[in-house]
Parts: sequence; C-alpha cells; structure tokens
Amino acid sequence: MRSEEAAAAAEVDVEEDLEGRFADVGRAAGVSAGLAAGIEEGRPVGVAKGFEVGSEIGFYIGACAVLRANGSSRAVRAIEAVEEEIRVVLAGSLHELDVETLRSKFRLAASKARVPGLSFLRRRKETVEF
Repeated sequence: MRSEEAAAAAEVDVEEDLEGRFADVGRAAGVSAGLAAGIEEGRPVGVAKGFEVGSEIGFYIGACAVLRANGSSRAVRAIEAVEEEIRVVLAGSLHELDVETLRSKFRLAASKARVPGLSFLRRRKETVEF
C-alpha cells in the first residue's frame, strides 16, 4: 500500500512539474508574441506622433525666423529662448521634449512680437488627416 501511495505522490509531482514547465514555456511565448504585436501596432502611432511633433517644431522654427525679422529687441530675446529650447531638443532626444513649455515660450515670443494669436494648434486644424 505504501508503494502505491509513493507512486501516486511521485506521479502528482511529475504532473505538477510538467504543468509548471508548460506554463513557463507558454508565458515566454506569450511575452515574445505580445512584444512583437505591440511593436507592430505601435509603429503607425509612433510615425503619426513623430510627424505631428516634427510639424510643430518646424512651424516654430519658421515662425521664429519671421518674427525675428520683424520683432523688437524684447521679442528677439523671447524668440531666442524658443530657438534654444528647439536646439536642445534636436541635439538630444524627442523623449525629453516638453511640448507645453515650448508652446508657452512661443506664445510669449509671439505676444512680445505683437502677434498674440499665432499658434501651431490653430494651423493644425487645417491639415489633412492620414
């Protein structure tokens, strides 16, 4: 009777061990498949967001050039602050970009240049969605 109990206990241990192994293999395969799917699904979102950020930075670069040509010395100092913020972002990583800070600095520069309504966000509504 003891040998039957020992055999049954050993069989349960083997089944638990197999179940654990299969769970580990399934988990590893699921993580791998999930990462691949996430990258695939995230790519179009990343491209769209990159286009949006690049468009906004390009708008600020062009607008600063125009404002600099027509602005007072106070406006030029504010424009230089915007341009410096853009240089820092372009030299580093877009992950470090604080869009709200950049927008605030640009609004200040536009206001000092006496063009307070100038905004990328208003222009963006006119763009085509793709």
